[in-house]
Amino acid sequence: MRITAYVAACGLMLGTSGAMAQEFDKQCAWGLANGKKVATDCAFNFVDENGKTYCFSSNQAMYSYMSDREGNRAKAESAFKKG
Repeated sequence: MRITAYVAACGLMLGTSGAMAQEFDKQCAWGLANGKKVATDCAFNFVDENGKTYCFSSNQAMYSYMSDREGNRAKAESAFKKG
């Protein structure tokens, strides 16, 4: 799959649910980047190069988020801070 190659090329590791503290209180990072609060069980996730675990509501949400990881992270952080 393309995303697997992308993740490997960026030095990211696919995470395991519950392995570490999740960013955004287990809310979907893609949902937050789009202004929506979506609770997850963190079954779809990835761990970035800083050890942060990001959760997603679906595999498609993770793929979409990864298309502009830095931009989407900034949007998600802003939305999460607003509550």
